[in-house]
Amino acid sequence: MRDKSDGVGETERIADEAELFRRLTEMLSPQHEPPAMVTELAKQSFALRSLDAELASLIADSEVEGTAAAVRRGAVADVPRLLTFETPGLLVELEIGGAGRRHRVLGELVPSGPAKIEVRQPGAAGRVIEADDEGRFVIEALSTGPFSLTCRRPGRSPVTTEWTSLF
Repeated sequence: MRDKSDGVGETERIADEAELFRRLTEMLSPQHEPPAMVTELAKQSFALRSLDAELASLIADSEVEGTAAAVRRGAVADVPRLLTFETPGLLVELEIGGAGRRHRVLGELVPSGPAKIEVRQPGAAGRVIEADDEGRFVIEALSTGPFSLTCRRPGRSPVTTEWTSLF
């Protein structure tokens, strides 16, 4: 004897499961592929991962309220965007200027020192720039969209910033 105390019969359960499988099949069909940018970011993130790199978290962004650098919300367009990434051993400070599709980034590493900075963006060839002895560097013509930096300093583990989007 079946217990029907839950009010749902076997027929309804089978119909519900069939509907669930139909919806899952529809959702996972090729016509519902993720946007090309999402696929490209996933491929680059996987291809460029470095198991020994430490992830630097975004701790301040002047464009986001509630972060340490958010002091001029709604200010004029020529005010640079300030970003700060942090790990226990390194601070990466960025000042992003420019408008439109290309940006100029002034960066500084704390503690200071020379480094190779790998700049990554989806759909673009990676490029490497040098930070000087004071830990300062310039990235010219950074495209609007997501980007990530990997800092390689002599005698230290690499540090990779979170992917962050330029508006």
